[in-house]
Amino acid sequence: MSPEQIVDEYVPKLGGREFADAKCVLVQAGDAVVPLLIARFRQAKRAELRRELIEVLYEFALHARPELLSLLLELVTDADPHVWRRALDGLVSANEKSVIPALEAHAVSADDERASWIREAAGQIADGVA
Repeated sequence: MSPEQIVDEYVPKLGGREFADAKCVLVQAGDAVVPLLIARFRQAKRAELRRELIEVLYEFALHARPELLSLLLELVTDADPHVWRRALDGLVSANEKSVIPALEAHAVSADDERASWIREAAGQIADGVA
């Protein structure tokens, strides 16, 4: 199956009982599906689908792909607490020190709770805690 076919078949299965199996297939498909999953995330209207997709994308954070790091940095400002917290988790897992200045900039404009989470994530990245 092509990456497009895998994404077309398994993203709809992320909801409900098939989540674990669908997530496993998407992750095992490798880096070729990342841009497609990012596109699906950007198109997703349902909060639940966005949460499911961020869970799958998080699994690719260790690869520190630039387009994924950009998305995760963008999602630090997302309205959904599940999404922005998972984005921070992904950035910490990627352990890419180049994101620290962007995180520090986000912390300045964030509310107190989010700013605390952001500073904690930046500190973990700076310390190499992944």
